[in-house]
Amino acid sequence: MIRATISVEVEKSSDQFEKDLEKLLKLSPDNYNYISWRGYLLMELGQYEEAVWDIRKSLSIKDTTYSRKYKFSTVLSTDNNLLRVLNHYRENVFELGINSRNYLSRSLCEIIKNNNDLASSILDSARLVTKNIIIDYLDALIYEKKGDREKAIESYSNILQKDSTSTYTYFLRANLYEKLKEYSLAILDYTNFIKTNKRDGRGYEERGITYFQKELYRSAYYDLSLAISINGNRSDLIFRRAICAYHLKQYNSSNYDLDIVIKRHGYKFRGAFNYKHLNYLALGDSIRALINLDSSAKYNKNDRSLHLKQYDFATKQKNDEMARRALDRLVKYTSNNHKSNYLKRGIWFYENSLYDESIFDLKEYIKTYPGSGLAVFYISECYKALGKQQMAQKSQKTRI
Repeated sequence: MIRATISVEVEKSSDQFEKDLEKLLKLSPDNYNYISWRGYLLMELGQYEEAVWDIRKSLSIKDTTYSRKYKFSTVLSTDNNLLRVLNHYRENVFELGINSRNYLSRSLCEIIKNNNDLASSILDSARLVTKNIIIDYLDALIYEKKGDREKAIESYSNILQKDSTSTYTYFLRANLYEKLKEYSLAILDYTNFIKTNKRDGRGYEERGITYFQKELYRSAYYDLSLAISINGNRSDLIFRRAICAYHLKQYNSSNYDLDIVIKRHGYKFRGAFNYKHLNYLALGDSIRALINLDSSAKYNKNDRSLHLKQYDFATKQKNDEMARRALDRLVKYTSNNHKSNYLKRGIWFYENSLYDESIFDLKEYIKTYPGSGLAVFYISECYKALGKQQMAQKSQKTRI
């Protein structure tokens, strides 16, 4: 591999690189990197159609943990639409004449290299020799890469006008409608896709997520359940279903799903603990509600609102341990921009007869707000409680 790299980078010759690459492919014929490297080499040599086959083959390799580890961090390993277009090209290429194939394979290679303007220019030439809908697919892919979703939708609409049996195009167009928050149109397209692809969980998954975005939780729950039964127990779908169940007041069902997610991932699904808090709150179980709120705050340590929420809830429940824990996190993790945290905990310390701790916090607060009469008052009261009358009087003299 070192010799191959030197032959290209130093000697500027592809011959040795090509020979070494073929040897590597004989040793490891399904290696993503080797196949994609050969694809790029073929592009540089002007062998565009052969390059397209190699890129498609590399992207079609099953995405195992091993292959993910060694895949290039490029557009190739992340662009699902590219593989879809390459598959469609493969299905239609043999109907095309040699000129059409040359234009389309060259355009595909330029898209892969992210030369989108050049790819568009080549497609304009292709239109003179073929009307095949692969051109519309490539147009849509280019528009998506440029971020022009409306134009991409137009291209998919053109495909459906030419071939209404191309049901996967409904799925692609629905994806774009969803990104544009045109949820009703997305749902219509996902429904058209599902009609002829009832065993494809992707349709139910995406329609379920779209229903979720529209807060149509009953429909979302139904579709997500179907997607889970077809695609396997994916944690992200189970988590969404749990949220739907909460909104449908199916609190025990929601907790069941949340427990699955938490068991698998722990704190990675941080919102799971908050929804368990809400479920138990609705079920009237204040103890479990507080325990899960504490877990939520623990794993979202920079969320000041959660610590305050836990403090208020624990105070109402007269749970001093949980209230103290919330205040400690509040001070430790969110005090850079909120020095009032020290005042809040300082007063709590005073009310719970922890006078030395109270004095420390209140003095920390005064460093930023030296004119705080409230902090000075509580410092004075702490000294009185400790029997330090002179210190109390001295503190009162600084009060404004």
